[in-house]
Amino acid sequence: MKNLSILLLILISTSIYGQEAQEGAKKNTMEIMDQKMKEHTEKTKAQWKYNPFRVSAAEKKLIGWLDPNSFITTLWVGDLLSKEQNLTDPNWNLDKAYIFYSIRLASEINPIAFTIDNFTFRLGIAFSADILLLGYSGFEHNYGADIIISDYMRFNMHFDFIWDEKLKFRWTPMVHECAHVSGDYQSDPGFGDAGKKTIPDLGQEGMMFELFYNWQFFTFYGGLQFNLVSNELDAFTTLFGFHLGTDLRVPVWGKINFIAGIHFGLNYEAVNIMNVTADAIEHVSGTKAWYPNVAIGLGFEFDRFIIGAKYSRMRSRHMISYTTYEEKAGIDISIFF
Repeated sequence: MKNLSILLLILISTSIYGQEAQEGAKKNTMEIMDQKMKEHTEKTKAQWKYNPFRVSAAEKKLIGWLDPNSFITTLWVGDLLSKEQNLTDPNWNLDKAYIFYSIRLASEINPIAFTIDNFTFRLGIAFSADILLLGYSGFEHNYGADIIISDYMRFNMHFDFIWDEKLKFRWTPMVHECAHVSGDYQSDPGFGDAGKKTIPDLGQEGMMFELFYNWQFFTFYGGLQFNLVSNELDAFTTLFGFHLGTDLRVPVWGKINFIAGIHFGLNYEAVNIMNVTADAIEHVSGTKAWYPNVAIGLGFEFDRFIIGAKYSRMRSRHMISYTTYEEKAGIDISIFF
């Protein structure tokens, strides 16, 4: 009986030990599997860390919020303070207008990039299309209550040299800009003969050098632009220009920042006056002078979105009024991709 009790005790102890060993081995297996899964996940994330359509959160600060040359998608709603000077044709019926707004679709694509330690090199292209619209209250103007005034487009091919996501030098060997008007051309009387409804599209090519630096809450940036003049019939050409600006971001809560900015530029531009007929374009006269542009803004940044108030005054990029300044004030929603 005594021997039987001892045998049963040994069997029970062996069973319990074997069960514990089995559970321990199972636990170790699960831990090993979890570790391998984490390693695989981190490796996969590292492989997809670079997105050619989207800059990092840190590098987002190396873009001038108020820089008109930045490729930022925006929706602006407000008032064209200079509308009487810009839209002189009485057919615009400005007394019926209640709102101006513009939509700019923009993006940068950087398909070629590599990083060595803290240095990043990229080759990419960028595109923006800015459409200016006018809304009427209770009045159908030709084709509808809202009409397109004109559009402005910009296309870049650029090389980026970035250090530690705090300093970026951008060389843009090719800049193409062009402007077009809507079907019913009612514009600055400085272009074309009275009553003419046609005018050539305006385009120019050039080169840019830009430098961006992020220091604590501030982003400082500046640039130079040199443009090519193809012939005297180009109605508008920026021969040379430079700009400076700064953005201030102050953390408020989480990913919410208070943001304020100021931008100043000075362009040496040529404006040529032409008479347009069905058979030819006649160059009448031209002027060359320095023209400043300024923009200020403040608002709140929610991760990659900014909602703020903006004011700007610059020579109009829209062909509707190249010989006058365009002064705008309103609410702007910006999206950083």
